[in-house]
Amino acid sequence: MTESPDQPKSKTRKKNEMLELQQLGESLLQVPPNIYKKLPIPEELNIAITEARKISSPGAKRRQLQFIGKLMRRIDPDPIRIAIEQWQSGRPIQKNSRK
Repeated sequence: MTESPDQPKSKTRKKNEMLELQQLGESLLQVPPNIYKKLPIPEELNIAITEARKISSPGAKRRQLQFIGKLMRRIDPDPIRIAIEQWQSGRPIQKNSRK
């Protein structure tokens, strides 16, 4: 079923989009620090990711990832997604200033 511009997004679609952003945030935790510095990440999100890297408790890490997903809903995730795809494919990442 395709949604028209007049219809609001379904609850399932919103949830899937939130999970996708949370997974993108989780993938940021796997990026090496020298590459991570080149990513266009806003300061508030950078702090949350730095904190998540320090957490060892599975439950606390899950909650922090949910928070990261929430922060990512406030920004345009496409530049981050593109930079991670470039890194994974072995292409150089342009250094971007943090927002």
